[in-house]
Amino acid sequence: MNKKLTSSLIFLTFLWSFLVWFSLPVQAAANFYLSPTALTVNQNQQFSVDVIVNTGGDSVNAAQANLSYEANKLEVIAISSTNSAFEIEAENSASAGSINIGRGTLTAKSGDLLIATITFKALLGSGSTTLNFTSGTEALRVSDNAVLTSTSAGGNYSFTTPPQPKLGDLNDDGLVNIRDLSILLSRWRLQGVDRADLNGDLEVNIRDLSILLSKWGT
Repeated sequence: MNKKLTSSLIFLTFLWSFLVWFSLPVQAAANFYLSPTALTVNQNQQFSVDVIVNTGGDSVNAAQANLSYEANKLEVIAISSTNSAFEIEAENSASAGSINIGRGTLTAKSGDLLIATITFKALLGSGSTTLNFTSGTEALRVSDNAVLTSTSAGGNYSFTTPPQPKLGDLNDDGLVNIRDLSILLSRWRLQGVDRADLNGDLEVNIRDLSILLSKWGT
């Protein structure tokens, strides 16, 4: 009798454990990443970075992307939902080195999903900076509202200073020649700020012609 009772208890314990384990939501993974992950930009140049989630085959209806950036190196110009897979904009903030983007959708989505596009302005002319995902970055599975544990890959962006335009090269083809002379003559006596005003006296005149001819063929 005791053996039967013991066997029954063991079986019931195993069955209960199995049912509890089976009823728990499976912890799947979502991969958050940026595109492009690397880029070289000129000082004061604006560039865009897409924030994307790969749902790992699960269907999701909400996603939160939190990122950190160096505010002394990058300025956030805009966060856009254009072409986003998520039509509901819950959160859109960027300040003091933190970006928070919350999105939702009424139609379950899966696969590689664009969350938002961030436009930055490069503040430096040398060095580099990184964008990193921070805690709270997650996607929510439709079937059971489970949080998909996230893996994430940030981005690395380098700064450079654009070369200064050659004096007299008005069409930026690297040479001072007849094409530049044609441009200067077409602006003759034009007053105000103009590329053909080579000496900066706010008028295109004989002095600018002299400068251009002194650079001829270079």
